[in-house]
Amino acid sequence: MRAAVHVAVSFVGFALLPATLGLLLPLTSSHGLRLSVALALLVPSMTYLLLSWVWLIARILHGLLGGTPRGGHPVPSKS
Repeated sequence: MRAAVHVAVSFVGFALLPATLGLLLPLTSSHGLRLSVALALLVPSMTYLLLSWVWLIARILHGLLGGTPRGGHPVPSKS
């Protein structure tokens, strides 16, 4: 459930990014500062969006596969 909430929050944050940039970019004076502000907001937002999907897919696979490891060398129960 938490992974799905992270996906929803990341979508909301990404959807609010244009409005946030629309408010902040007119306040900047130079083109370089505008680019820096846009990248400073875009890169973390996109990273969180990607990671939240990876977390969700990992949780789904963990639920489907039961969390049991597959393959590898057998380990004795005494170790």
